[in-house]
Amino acid sequence: MEVTETHLRAGRARIERKHLGRIVGHTGDAARNQLGPGFDARSYQCVRGWIGSVLTAEITDPKDPTPYWLVSTRQPEALASALAGAAESGRTASPGTL
Repeated sequence: MEVTETHLRAGRARIERKHLGRIVGHTGDAARNQLGPGFDARSYQCVRGWIGSVLTAEITDPKDPTPYWLVSTRQPEALASALAGAAESGRTASPGTL
């Protein structure tokens, strides 16, 4: 997982941050709901079964049929914060930190 000033990368996929809408971290029952009953098969998933929390990132690009990204992360709040603040600070959050 990597967050830069302009992009989010999860697995082999990369998306420009300007195409991200609502970002939500999920833990516990909320994460299980996202991975089960609340799951949308049209979403992009980068999920690791041994990691219990996830983050959803809404896709706002009208040309992209993917409604959101669903990614596993041990620190959903830190990832959401990095996505909210990376452009402001010019920082890069790299794998291993999120």
